[in-house]
Amino acid sequence: MKKLERFLGFGMVLAIMITLSIGVFTLTTRAQSNTAAPVGTVIGFVDDQKLDVTYPDIVKAKEQIKGFEEEVNLAYAEFNARVKSIQASIQRQFEEKTKGLSEEEKQKYLPIYEEMFNAESSKLKKELELKSMEIETKAQEVWKAAYDKVKVTIGVVAKEENVGLVLKKDIIWFGGVDLTEAVLKKANAK
Repeated sequence: MKKLERFLGFGMVLAIMITLSIGVFTLTTRAQSNTAAPVGTVIGFVDDQKLDVTYPDIVKAKEQIKGFEEEVNLAYAEFNARVKSIQASIQRQFEEKTKGLSEEEKQKYLPIYEEMFNAESSKLKKELELKSMEIETKAQEVWKAAYDKVKVTIGVVAKEENVGLVLKKDIIWFGGVDLTEAVLKKANAK
C-alpha cells in the first residue's frame, strides 16, 4: 500500500514536471536567435505578456493544454480506480484461498498475493507513465507550433517596420519601437 501512496505522489510530481517543462520550453524558444544585428540597427520590442494573453495561436494553445491537463487528471483517476479494483479482487482471492486457515497459515499465502498486486499495479503504472509522456509530448508540440507562429509574425512585422532586432519589452529601459500591436494586428488578420 505504501508503494501505491508513493506512486500517487509520483503522479503529482509528473504533473508538475509537465508544467515546468512547458515553461522551460517557452523560455528557451523565446531566447533562441541565430542572427546578430548590425551596428545602427533599429531596435524594436514586443510585450510578451500581452502576446501570451491575446495572440490567437497562444490562446488556442492554452485551451488545448487545459484539455491535456484534463486528460492527465482522467488518466490518474482511471489508474486509481483500476488499482483499487485490482486490490479488491486480489483481496477476495486471498480471502477465498485462505478461508478457514489459521493466521499463521494465511501468512504463508500473503507474499503470493502481494506479488500479484505488485505485478498488476506495475503494469498499470507503466501504462500511466506512457500516457503521461504522450500527453506531455503533445503539449510541447502545441506550444512549439504556437510560439513558432509568434516568432514568424514578429519577423514579418519587424521587416515591414525596418526593425533589425526585436527584444522583450521588460528588458528595454528606454527607447525602441513597440511592435506589439502590429504583431497582434497581423496575427488577427490571418
